Amino acid sequence: MTSRAIHGWADHRAWREELAAAVAGSVKRLTSPNEAGLQRAIAELLDSGGYTFEREVVLSPRDRLDFLVMEPEQQRGAAIETKIDGGVSALLRQLSRYTEHDRVTALIVVTTRSRHTNLPSTLGGKPLLCVPLFWSNL
Repeated sequence: MTSRAIHGWADHRAWREELAAAVAGSVKRLTSPNEAGLQRAIAELLDSGGYTFEREVVLSPRDRLDFLVMEPEQQRGAAIETKIDGGVSALLRQLSRYTEHDRVTALIVVTTRSRHTNLPSTLGGKPLLCVPLFWSNL
């Protein structure tokens, strides 16, 4: 498998749109919008796209990433967090903890909740991207 890594974040909007379209296409076949199914679809997308990534990355006893998409020849990269429920404050606290770890260079939230779409564009000095998936539109 060739490794497709994230090359900087100067063009992160184009990458976000590419990821959003790919994720939306991957989850159309799911019968219910649960987090485990969404994570499986994202893993299939990353694998078929040639991305180098890890699942369930333990950063600390309290912090576990859903995915870490690696930068070229590095052991760090973009954290992908999937959310189908929960409040914005709790999500921001969780993501803020992630930014404290050197392995995380950017954050991507894939969510089915509109309340999660009004996140800041950076958090802890790291880019934060939101990929909204609204099941009624799929």
